[in-house]
Amino acid sequence: MTHTYGIAEAKAKFTSIIEMVTMGEAVAITKNGKPVVRLVPEKPKQRQLGQCAGMLTLKGPLKDPDDTFSEFYK
Repeated sequence: MTHTYGIAEAKAKFTSIIEMVTMGEAVAITKNGKPVVRLVPEKPKQRQLGQCAGMLTLKGPLKDPDDTFSEFYK
């Protein structure tokens, strides 16, 4: 989610905005309602182990190392 601030508001909340960016949020700064700057974290958020668990289900076990996954999607 990108948060948006005008220049004056961004100046007043600079420390808070930097903290949001370091926590992984993106921030857009506008001038006269038009985006001029986008602040993004230096490093992307780390993925958490297991966050994709359960997103893929196979019809059965892989029997041959040359099997393709497309044959096993439900």
